[in-house]
Amino acid sequence: MSNCQFWRKLIDVVLTMPKGKDVVIKKPVTHPAECGFVRTIGAPKGQIADWELVIEKGRIHVREYNDRFEIHWDSVSPLIDPEGHLKEDAPKYYIGLKLLSALFSLWKLKRK
Repeated sequence: MSNCQFWRKLIDVVLTMPKGKDVVIKKPVTHPAECGFVRTIGAPKGQIADWELVIEKGRIHVREYNDRFEIHWDSVSPLIDPEGHLKEDAPKYYIGLKLLSALFSLWKLKRK
């Protein structure tokens, strides 16, 4: 199996699972950066890096840890549509940001 064929097969498996459901792969395997994944952002969960591959359905998100990778799919890439990603794939962060924005707006109004 070629180095990147492993990731292609893994992506096929991940896409059969519910959005956001992680598959855990122990290291060592070919690094995702060698197979077209790019650095991205993700909610802090102790990972050393986040990687993504944009696909037709959204993106494949890989969290890299010292000993493993955790892989899932999201419906929207934050590199393409940050707000859409928060709405669809990270709603608790979206709600939190909207609440902070509303509180900031109220604070600004009261200062006038």
